[in-house]
Formats: sequence, C-alpha cells, structure tokens
Amino acid sequence: MLYASTAEEIDLFPLMEALLANGHRIALPEITGKGVMEARAFSSMDGLIEGAFGILTPAPECSAQIQPGEIDLVIVPGTAFSPDGRRLGLGGGYYDRYLPRAKGAFRLALAYDIQVISEIPTGAHDARVDCILTERRTICCRNTVMNNLEEEV
Repeated sequence: MLYASTAEEIDLFPLMEALLANGHRIALPEITGKGVMEARAFSSMDGLIEGAFGILTPAPECSAQIQPGEIDLVIVPGTAFSPDGRRLGLGGGYYDRYLPRAKGAFRLALAYDIQVISEIPTGAHDARVDCILTERRTICCRNTVMNNLEEEV
C-alpha cells in the first residue's frame, strides 16, 4: 500500500509506475469518513481522481476494496519521524486507525533525513513505523535488536 504523494512529500509516482510495470498489486488509501480510510486497488495512473483533502485516490467505481489483512507492506506518510518509529502525521488519525487493522504488514516511512528528529510526542493510539528510509540512512525501529542494525546508505 502506497499513497499518492503531494508536492511536499517524496514523489512516489515513479515507484507506482515501476511496480505496476512489474505486475505488482498496489493499494492506495481512500478516505471514506472522518478518521476512516480503506485500501483500494490501483491499476492505472489514469484511474486516479481527486479525493478528500485534494489527495489523489483510485476511483471507487473502478477499483476493488482490499482488506487490511491482504496487505503486507504499507508505505506510511508523515511530517516527521523519530528513530524509535514514532510519527507525526497531518492530524487526521487515518493511519493510526488503519494500521492496527493491517496486522502483519510491514510499516515503512520514506522520508527526507531532515524529517527524522529525536523525539515526537505521541499517545497510546499513535501507530509507529517499523523502518524509516531516507536519502542518507535506513533506521530500523521495530525493536532494540533492529535498532542496532541502523546503517548508513
């Protein structure tokens, strides 16, 4: 599962095109209500429409809903991330509510290195990421053992 990036985020559209060209199944989020999102199948760059908050999403009438348990990787957006996997989103709580439903899915943040800061205040409901990949490093956040595997890229 990816997200349709905005101008302020890392451009994920080339990744989407490459995955589609190689036959991978892709899901993109669709905002379906306040604080609620679902995953929709994404099969064509031409099949995107403007959804909630102006974010591109697959047209619901042309894309099937994908159940959270079918997803094995979620690329998670965020404004900032901490080395222990905490994330600061945009305040809607969509991913915090969705990620626990996608049990077993690996949670990856693609971010600029400047977005990784030492601490982020979070609550018990805030979902964390398992790994942060920046232009300079890979930070494994899942547990203490994985944190020791941090390596420079």
